[in-house]
Amino acid sequence: MPKNYRKGFAEKYMKEIELKLSFPRKLSAKVYSELSALWGKPVSSSVLQNTYYDTPDFAMQRSTTALRLRDLGDAWEQTLKGGGKGIAGLHVRDEWNWRLPDNKLDIAKLSEIELVKGIELERVGPVFETNFERTKWMVEVGSSVFELALDIGEIRGAGGVKPISEIEIELKEGDVSCVMVVADRIAKQVPCWLSKKSKAARGYSLAGIAAAKREHDPERSISVLLDELIDDLACYMEAIADGDGTNWYKYVECIAGINSLLTLSGSKRSSVGLDVEVEIESLFHWMCRKEGSDFSKYVLNSKAPGLIGLEVLRRELTN
Repeated sequence: MPKNYRKGFAEKYMKEIELKLSFPRKLSAKVYSELSALWGKPVSSSVLQNTYYDTPDFAMQRSTTALRLRDLGDAWEQTLKGGGKGIAGLHVRDEWNWRLPDNKLDIAKLSEIELVKGIELERVGPVFETNFERTKWMVEVGSSVFELALDIGEIRGAGGVKPISEIEIELKEGDVSCVMVVADRIAKQVPCWLSKKSKAARGYSLAGIAAAKREHDPERSISVLLDELIDDLACYMEAIADGDGTNWYKYVECIAGINSLLTLSGSKRSSVGLDVEVEIESLFHWMCRKEGSDFSKYVLNSKAPGLIGLEVLRRELTN
């Protein structure tokens, strides 16, 4: 728990540990069906409307924090997220939540949180919205408990509208490594990919606010290279899902690059890794026959992106 937390200061503080899987929007019905087959009837379904705030010079975004106001129907919730780290799509962040009586931010509640010290909080205003339907399951793996959320909706900003179609696997109690059990079962059934970008990061992108550029160290480790390739793969998959299949060869290079690095690093491949090899072999056989035609349709129904992404995450969690 952060040293600046005081009992009663925030209604709720938590360390958010979450893995996000994205999938093509057109597969929403299939994904719902598969998740229900795996874990039964959902425990709840609700529509969530969210507004994200920042200063005119986007100080929140530059400090890798996000400030959100969420309509809960009978009340409002103010949330601050930030800090932490990400590993191949697994996000670990600090999170503070406050229940509010109306849709007015209570900036005073943020005043003693170190993450936003130096930010002119009185200048914050709305930047973009995320509105989606969330369907939830509670999943137990041994002594670990996860909240599984299926989110379908959209992000609205100055640059237009982007779809939200993703699965969030959030650890509520227990061992973080058990997230692999849940994610593996999903990736074997649903074409998906690991997403390193939060809804907030995608919202800023839609609003025209660029993320910090990578620092290309020529001597960066295999772990860093794999993490970059997972990020690239998510970008290519999102573009293909949006109807842009012009850079299909970059997707192929990315998948092949990840697989080669996993092999060269001597990573112990799991049974899922064997599934990855089959998927990749199938991909190249398909390309030899089709020569790139109708590539988008093939890729969006392939399980290779999700399976190989989980192989990378498994490597990072065990190293």
